[in-house]
Amino acid sequence: MDGHTIFDIIEINLEYVKGDERMSGLNGLPADRVVEILSEMGHEGDYWDYKQEWHDNMPDLLKDIICFANTPHDENCYLLFGIDDNGQIIGMKKNRRKQADILEAMDNLWFIGDVKPEISVETVIINEIEVDVLTVYDTQKTPVYLKKIMAKCLLDVFI
Repeated sequence: MDGHTIFDIIEINLEYVKGDERMSGLNGLPADRVVEILSEMGHEGDYWDYKQEWHDNMPDLLKDIICFANTPHDENCYLLFGIDDNGQIIGMKKNRRKQADILEAMDNLWFIGDVKPEISVETVIINEIEVDVLTVYDTQKTPVYLKKIMAKCLLDVFI
């Protein structure tokens, strides 16, 4: 990526302006731009993961979402589906998840203090290839975690 680090990319994108409001880092950038920037990194980072396909089971996906919600920084986190481990955009061949299904699964869990991660799922097209972007929005309401009994039963409920 021409010797640029994620900090160089974020610095460049600090100039992205929506109305009169200056954006912080990648927060507020369109999803297609986020995919372009993070795929060019060629490796996963503290707040983004590449996934070739969606998780086969919901518990693994929910675990990733909760982990990202608890990541200590002031940035949104991203699960990028349709990107291989080297950042190559390859698209997906298996079934995909819908935002409504993920939200329903989270609604069926018992979060301490009813503090749930906020998420969105969006499909973008990069070079005629579909990539799904699951955004876990930054929150100051951490830690996000399940009641102990629910965490233990999670695998039994969703398999």
